[in-house]
Amino acid sequence: MLKVGSLYEVFFKWMLPMTPNRWNDCGLIVYLGEDIIEREDGVKITNHALLVDGDRVIVDTHFLRLLKEV
Repeated sequence: MLKVGSLYEVFFKWMLPMTPNRWNDCGLIVYLGEDIIEREDGVKITNHALLVDGDRVIVDTHFLRLLKEV
């Protein structure tokens, strides 16, 4: 379970697709918490927000397994 405000690094970079290259050169990442989207049909989708190199980036839950707390 990730903690809001904690620092993380991307590990297992070999598991990432070749694009985008953002993850190969990024430094430490701050976990900002869940970002829930509710569609018009009532389905809720849980994504996660990260602060990466000063930008807010949204990733899906599967990406979190690549992060390791610093």
